[in-house]
Amino acid sequence: SRAAAPRQDLAGEILLDPVSAALLCRQFMVTTRAEVVLLDEELHDLGEPAARPPSLTVGREGELSILTSFWETAVAEAEPSLTLVTGPPGIGKTRLSLELQQRLRRSGEPLTILTSRAEPSSVAEPYGILEQLLNSAPGPDPELLRQLQQERSDAAAQTEPLRGKFFDWLRAETAKAPVLLVVDDLQWADALSLGILGQALHTLAPAPLLLLALGRSEDRRLLGGPLAAGQTHQLVLKGLSAKASERLAGQRLGRALPAAALTQIMALSGGNPLFLQELLLALNGEDVVTDSETVIVLLQSRILALPAAARRTVLTASLFGLRFSRRWLATGLGEEPASGLDAPAPCRSWIGTS
Repeated sequence: SRAAAPRQDLAGEILLDPVSAALLCRQFMVTTRAEVVLLDEELHDLGEPAARPPSLTVGREGELSILTSFWETAVAEAEPSLTLVTGPPGIGKTRLSLELQQRLRRSGEPLTILTSRAEPSSVAEPYGILEQLLNSAPGPDPELLRQLQQERSDAAAQTEPLRGKFFDWLRAETAKAPVLLVVDDLQWADALSLGILGQALHTLAPAPLLLLALGRSEDRRLLGGPLAAGQTHQLVLKGLSAKASERLAGQRLGRALPAAALTQIMALSGGNPLFLQELLLALNGEDVVTDSETVIVLLQSRILALPAAARRTVLTASLFGLRFSRRWLATGLGEEPASGLDAPAPCRSWIGTS
Protein backbone atom coordinates (compact mmCIF):
# COMPACT_ATOMS: atom_id res chain seq x y z
CA SER A 1 0.00 0.00 0.00
CA ARG A 2 1.17 3.54 -0.69
CA ALA A 3 2.02 5.83 2.22
CA ALA A 4 -0.27 8.80 2.69
CA ALA A 5 1.08 12.04 1.25
CA PRO A 6 2.14 14.68 3.82
CA ARG A 7 -0.55 17.21 4.67
CA GLN A 8 0.90 20.52 3.44
CA ASP A 9 -1.86 22.46 5.20
CA LEU A 10 -0.60 21.13 8.57
CA ALA A 11 3.03 22.14 8.13
CA GLY A 12 4.40 23.59 11.37
CA GLU A 13 1.43 22.37 13.43
CA ILE A 14 1.66 20.06 16.47
CA LEU A 15 -0.57 17.01 16.04
CA LEU A 16 -1.99 15.24 19.09
CA ASP A 17 -3.25 11.75 19.76
CA PRO A 18 -6.50 11.50 21.79
CA VAL A 19 -4.75 10.75 25.12
CA SER A 20 -2.37 13.73 24.82
CA ALA A 21 -5.26 15.98 23.82
CA ALA A 22 -7.25 14.94 26.91
CA LEU A 23 -4.30 15.73 29.20
CA LEU A 24 -3.35 19.06 27.60
CA CYS A 25 -6.79 20.57 27.07
CA ARG A 26 -6.86 22.19 30.53
CA GLN A 27 -3.63 24.12 29.89
CA PHE A 28 -3.67 24.66 26.11
CA MET A 29 -6.19 25.36 23.40
CA VAL A 30 -6.85 22.09 21.55
CA THR A 31 -8.51 22.46 18.16
CA THR A 32 -9.68 20.09 15.44
CA ARG A 33 -9.06 20.77 11.75
CA ALA A 34 -10.11 18.33 9.05
CA GLU A 35 -10.39 15.47 11.58
CA VAL A 36 -6.90 16.16 12.96
CA VAL A 37 -6.39 17.30 16.57
CA LEU A 38 -3.94 20.19 16.93
CA LEU A 39 -2.20 21.87 19.86
CA ASP A 40 -2.83 25.63 19.95
CA GLU A 41 -1.80 28.46 22.26
CA GLU A 42 -1.41 28.16 26.02
CA LEU A 43 -4.33 29.18 28.19
CA HIS A 44 -3.78 31.95 30.73
CA ASP A 45 -5.67 32.82 33.90
CA LEU A 46 -7.85 35.91 33.55
CA GLY A 47 -8.11 36.55 37.28
CA GLU A 48 -9.28 34.60 40.26
CA PRO A 49 -11.99 32.03 39.48
CA ALA A 50 -15.26 32.33 41.32
CA ALA A 51 -14.52 29.20 43.32
CA ARG A 52 -10.86 28.44 43.91
CA PRO A 53 -9.86 24.78 43.86
CA PRO A 54 -8.87 23.45 47.27
CA SER A 55 -5.29 23.75 48.40
CA LEU A 56 -3.15 20.80 47.45
CA THR A 57 -1.50 21.08 50.86
CA VAL A 58 -4.22 18.90 52.36
CA GLY A 59 -2.27 16.33 54.33
CA ARG A 60 0.92 18.40 54.15
CA GLU A 61 0.56 20.34 57.39
CA GLY A 62 3.53 18.54 58.94
CA GLU A 63 5.80 19.18 55.96
CA LEU A 64 4.78 22.85 55.89
CA SER A 65 5.68 23.19 59.58
CA ILE A 66 9.06 21.55 58.94
CA LEU A 67 9.88 23.99 56.12
CA THR A 68 8.80 26.89 58.31
CA SER A 69 11.14 25.74 61.06
CA PHE A 70 14.05 25.50 58.59
CA TRP A 71 13.36 29.09 57.54
CA GLU A 72 13.11 30.33 61.12
CA THR A 73 16.42 28.66 61.99
CA ALA A 74 18.21 30.17 58.97
CA VAL A 75 16.93 33.62 59.95
CA ALA A 76 17.53 33.37 63.71
CA GLU A 77 21.06 31.97 63.35
CA ALA A 78 21.97 33.95 60.22
CA GLU A 79 23.17 30.67 58.73
CA PRO A 80 22.75 30.21 54.96
CA SER A 81 21.34 26.76 54.32
CA LEU A 82 19.80 24.54 51.65
CA THR A 83 16.51 22.69 51.93
CA LEU A 84 15.98 20.08 49.23
CA VAL A 85 12.39 18.91 48.68
CA THR A 86 12.14 15.83 46.47
CA GLY A 87 9.33 13.68 45.14
CA PRO A 88 7.83 12.36 41.91
CA PRO A 89 5.95 14.65 39.48
CA GLY A 90 2.54 15.73 40.77
CA ILE A 91 3.30 14.96 44.42
CA GLY A 92 2.88 18.62 45.44
CA LYS A 93 6.39 20.10 45.68
CA THR A 94 5.52 23.35 43.93
CA ARG A 95 2.27 23.76 45.85
CA LEU A 96 4.07 23.20 49.15
CA SER A 97 6.58 25.89 48.20
CA LEU A 98 3.80 28.34 47.33
CA GLU A 99 2.06 27.66 50.63
CA LEU A 100 5.33 28.34 52.49
CA GLN A 101 5.76 31.62 50.64
CA GLN A 102 2.18 32.66 51.48
CA ARG A 103 2.65 31.72 55.13
CA LEU A 104 5.86 33.76 55.40
CA ARG A 105 4.27 36.77 53.73
CA ARG A 106 1.25 36.58 56.05
CA SER A 107 3.54 36.58 59.09
CA GLY A 108 4.25 40.28 58.56
CA GLU A 109 7.98 39.79 59.12
CA PRO A 110 10.30 41.47 56.59
CA LEU A 111 11.63 39.13 53.90
CA THR A 112 12.54 38.96 50.22
CA ILE A 113 11.46 36.00 48.07
CA LEU A 114 13.32 35.37 44.81
CA THR A 115 11.92 32.63 42.59
CA SER A 116 12.98 30.62 39.54
CA ARG A 117 11.76 27.58 37.67
CA ALA A 118 13.85 25.45 35.31
CA GLU A 119 12.59 23.91 32.09
CA PRO A 120 14.00 20.90 30.20
CA SER A 121 15.77 23.36 27.89
CA SER A 122 17.28 25.25 30.85
CA VAL A 123 20.16 22.79 31.20
CA ALA A 124 21.76 24.27 28.08
CA GLU A 125 21.07 27.91 29.04
CA PRO A 126 24.02 29.30 31.05
CA TYR A 127 22.97 31.33 34.08
CA GLY A 128 19.27 30.84 33.27
CA ILE A 129 18.27 30.25 36.90
CA LEU A 130 20.44 33.11 38.11
CA GLU A 131 18.77 35.46 35.63
CA GLN A 132 15.28 34.45 36.80
CA LEU A 133 16.23 35.05 40.44
CA LEU A 134 17.61 38.50 39.61
CA ASN A 135 14.53 39.46 37.59
CA SER A 136 12.20 38.39 40.41
CA ALA A 137 13.83 40.86 42.82
CA PRO A 138 11.87 44.00 43.77
CA GLY A 139 14.66 46.09 42.21
CA PRO A 140 16.71 44.08 39.70
CA ASP A 141 20.31 45.25 39.27
CA PRO A 142 20.61 46.25 35.56
CA GLU A 143 24.42 46.23 35.64
CA LEU A 144 24.49 42.70 37.06
CA LEU A 145 22.00 41.53 34.43
CA ARG A 146 24.15 43.07 31.67
CA GLN A 147 27.20 41.29 33.06
CA LEU A 148 25.30 38.00 33.07
CA GLN A 149 24.14 38.38 29.49
CA GLN A 150 27.65 39.32 28.37
CA GLU A 151 29.20 36.23 29.93
CA ARG A 152 26.45 34.07 28.46
CA SER A 153 27.20 35.30 24.94
CA ASP A 154 30.99 35.25 25.32
CA ALA A 155 32.29 31.69 25.65
CA ALA A 156 35.73 33.00 26.68
CA ALA A 157 34.39 35.20 29.48
CA GLN A 158 35.48 34.49 33.05
CA THR A 159 32.84 33.59 35.62
CA GLU A 160 34.66 35.22 38.54
CA PRO A 161 33.52 38.83 37.86
CA LEU A 162 29.89 37.72 37.65
CA ARG A 163 30.25 35.50 40.70
CA GLY A 164 31.70 38.31 42.79
CA LYS A 165 29.07 40.84 41.71
CA PHE A 166 26.27 38.37 42.42
CA PHE A 167 27.65 37.67 45.91
CA ASP A 168 27.87 41.41 46.62
CA TRP A 169 24.31 41.95 45.40
CA LEU A 170 22.88 39.04 47.39
CA ARG A 171 24.81 40.08 50.51
CA ALA A 172 23.25 43.55 50.22
CA GLU A 173 19.79 41.99 49.86
CA THR A 174 20.23 39.86 53.01
CA ALA A 175 21.34 43.00 54.88
CA LYS A 176 17.96 44.56 54.08
CA ALA A 177 15.82 41.51 54.95
CA PRO A 178 16.07 37.71 55.17
CA VAL A 179 16.08 36.13 51.70
CA LEU A 180 14.32 32.98 50.48
CA LEU A 181 15.66 31.69 47.15
CA VAL A 182 13.41 29.19 45.35
CA VAL A 183 14.61 26.93 42.53
CA ASP A 184 11.81 24.73 41.17
CA ASP A 185 12.45 21.69 38.93
CA LEU A 186 16.05 21.59 40.09
CA GLN A 187 16.81 18.56 37.92
CA TRP A 188 16.73 20.83 34.85
CA ALA A 189 18.70 23.75 36.27
CA ASP A 190 21.93 24.81 34.55
CA ALA A 191 25.18 23.85 36.24
CA LEU A 192 26.69 27.37 36.21
CA SER A 193 23.77 28.82 38.19
CA LEU A 194 23.85 25.94 40.68
CA GLY A 195 27.61 26.30 41.14
CA ILE A 196 27.29 29.99 42.02
CA LEU A 197 24.33 29.39 44.34
CA GLY A 198 26.18 26.58 46.09
CA GLN A 199 29.19 28.82 46.71
CA ALA A 200 26.92 31.62 47.91
CA LEU A 201 25.77 29.43 50.80
CA HIS A 202 29.37 29.45 52.07
CA THR A 203 30.59 32.86 50.98
CA LEU A 204 27.71 34.85 52.47
CA ALA A 205 27.82 33.40 55.99
CA PRO A 206 26.68 34.80 58.32
CA ALA A 207 23.48 35.86 56.55
CA PRO A 208 19.73 35.08 56.89
CA LEU A 209 19.43 33.07 53.68
CA LEU A 210 17.55 29.88 52.78
CA LEU A 211 17.77 28.19 49.38
CA LEU A 212 14.68 26.05 48.79
CA ALA A 213 15.29 23.62 45.91
CA LEU A 214 12.55 21.37 44.53
CA GLY A 215 13.42 18.35 42.40
CA ARG A 216 12.37 14.90 41.30
CA SER A 217 13.32 12.09 43.63
CA GLU A 218 14.58 9.78 40.88
CA ASP A 219 17.44 12.16 40.04
CA ARG A 220 20.18 11.08 42.44
CA ARG A 221 22.46 13.87 41.15
CA LEU A 222 20.47 16.29 43.30
CA LEU A 223 22.19 14.92 46.39
CA GLY A 224 25.72 15.05 44.99
CA GLY A 225 25.68 18.16 42.82
CA PRO A 226 27.07 21.65 43.30
CA LEU A 227 24.50 22.43 46.00
CA ALA A 228 25.38 19.43 48.16
CA ALA A 229 27.93 21.14 50.41
CA GLY A 230 27.13 23.05 53.57
CA GLN A 231 24.09 23.00 55.83
CA THR A 232 21.57 20.82 54.00
CA HIS A 233 18.13 19.50 54.92
CA GLN A 234 16.18 17.05 52.79
CA LEU A 235 12.43 16.55 52.82
CA VAL A 236 11.01 13.66 50.78
CA LEU A 237 7.34 13.99 49.84
CA LYS A 238 5.36 10.74 49.82
CA GLY A 239 1.84 10.04 48.60
CA LEU A 240 -1.09 11.30 50.67
CA SER A 241 -2.54 8.99 53.27
CA ALA A 242 -6.01 7.51 52.81
CA LYS A 243 -7.44 10.03 55.29
CA ALA A 244 -5.79 12.99 53.57
CA SER A 245 -6.94 11.71 50.16
CA GLU A 246 -10.48 11.41 51.51
CA ARG A 247 -10.33 15.02 52.76
CA LEU A 248 -8.99 16.26 49.43
CA ALA A 249 -11.66 14.39 47.51
CA GLY A 250 -14.36 15.77 49.80
CA GLN A 251 -13.14 19.35 49.31
CA ARG A 252 -12.84 18.89 45.55
CA LEU A 253 -16.31 17.36 45.10
CA GLY A 254 -18.12 19.09 47.94
CA ARG A 255 -19.34 15.74 49.25
CA ALA A 256 -18.06 12.49 50.68
CA LEU A 257 -17.01 9.69 48.36
CA PRO A 258 -18.28 6.14 48.88
CA ALA A 259 -15.65 3.84 50.36
CA ALA A 260 -15.44 1.74 47.17
CA ALA A 261 -14.78 4.80 45.00
CA LEU A 262 -12.12 6.08 47.41
CA THR A 263 -10.43 2.68 47.40
CA GLN A 264 -10.35 2.64 43.59
CA ILE A 265 -8.94 6.17 43.38
CA MET A 266 -6.30 5.49 46.04
CA ALA A 267 -5.19 2.34 44.22
CA LEU A 268 -4.84 4.18 40.90
CA SER A 269 -3.32 7.41 42.20
CA GLY A 270 -0.95 6.04 44.82
CA GLY A 271 -1.79 9.10 46.92
CA ASN A 272 -0.38 11.48 44.29
CA PRO A 273 -2.48 14.68 44.62
CA LEU A 274 -2.34 15.52 40.90
CA PHE A 275 -3.34 12.00 39.85
CA LEU A 276 -6.05 11.94 42.49
CA GLN A 277 -7.64 15.14 41.18
CA GLU A 278 -7.48 13.91 37.58
CA LEU A 279 -9.27 10.74 38.64
CA LEU A 280 -11.94 12.73 40.46
CA LEU A 281 -12.64 14.52 37.18
CA ALA A 282 -13.04 11.13 35.47
CA LEU A 283 -15.72 9.84 37.88
CA ASN A 284 -19.05 8.96 36.30
CA GLY A 285 -22.49 9.36 37.87
CA GLU A 286 -21.98 6.20 39.91
CA ASP A 287 -18.63 7.36 41.34
CA VAL A 288 -16.64 4.91 39.24
CA VAL A 289 -13.63 5.81 37.09
CA THR A 290 -14.56 4.61 33.61
CA ASP A 291 -12.34 6.85 31.47
CA SER A 292 -9.88 4.20 30.32
CA GLU A 293 -7.53 6.74 28.72
CA THR A 294 -7.15 8.63 32.00
CA VAL A 295 -6.44 5.40 33.87
CA ILE A 296 -3.88 4.23 31.30
CA VAL A 297 -2.01 7.54 31.31
CA LEU A 298 -1.89 7.65 35.11
CA LEU A 299 -0.68 4.07 35.35
CA GLN A 300 2.01 4.78 32.76
CA SER A 301 3.08 7.86 34.71
CA ARG A 302 3.41 5.83 37.92
CA ILE A 303 5.49 3.19 36.16
CA LEU A 304 7.79 5.81 34.62
CA ALA A 305 8.31 7.35 38.08
CA LEU A 306 9.77 4.10 39.46
CA PRO A 307 13.54 3.67 39.79
CA ALA A 308 15.06 2.04 36.70
CA ALA A 309 15.55 -1.40 38.29
CA ALA A 310 12.02 -1.49 39.70
CA ARG A 311 10.55 -0.27 36.40
CA ARG A 312 12.31 -3.06 34.49
CA THR A 313 11.07 -5.63 37.02
CA VAL A 314 7.46 -4.43 36.75
CA LEU A 315 7.51 -4.32 32.95
CA THR A 316 8.99 -7.84 32.80
CA ALA A 317 6.42 -9.11 35.29
CA SER A 318 3.63 -7.70 33.11
CA LEU A 319 4.52 -10.25 30.44
CA PHE A 320 3.37 -13.10 32.72
CA GLY A 321 0.03 -11.72 33.90
CA LEU A 322 -1.19 -11.23 37.47
CA ARG A 323 0.64 -14.17 39.06
CA PHE A 324 4.00 -15.72 38.30
CA SER A 325 6.95 -17.37 39.99
CA ARG A 326 10.20 -15.75 41.00
CA ARG A 327 11.98 -18.18 38.65
CA TRP A 328 9.90 -16.95 35.71
CA LEU A 329 10.77 -13.37 36.55
CA ALA A 330 14.48 -14.15 36.80
CA THR A 331 14.29 -15.88 33.41
CA GLY A 332 12.56 -12.90 31.83
CA LEU A 333 15.08 -10.47 33.30
CA GLY A 334 18.04 -12.66 32.39
CA GLU A 335 19.22 -12.39 35.99
CA GLU A 336 17.95 -12.34 39.54
CA PRO A 337 15.85 -9.22 40.23
CA ALA A 338 18.34 -6.52 41.19
CA SER A 339 16.71 -5.66 44.50
CA GLY A 340 14.68 -8.81 45.06
CA LEU A 341 10.92 -9.10 45.37
CA ASP A 342 11.20 -8.97 49.15
CA ALA A 343 12.81 -5.51 49.11
CA PRO A 344 11.42 -2.97 46.69
CA ALA A 345 8.19 -1.51 47.96
CA PRO A 346 7.53 0.13 44.55
CA CYS A 347 7.47 -3.33 42.95
CA ARG A 348 5.30 -4.95 45.60
CA SER A 349 2.54 -2.38 45.06
CA TRP A 350 2.36 -3.32 41.39
CA ILE A 351 2.83 -7.09 41.16
CA GLY A 352 1.56 -10.23 42.82
CA THR A 353 3.76 -13.34 42.99
CA SER A 354 3.39 -17.00 43.71
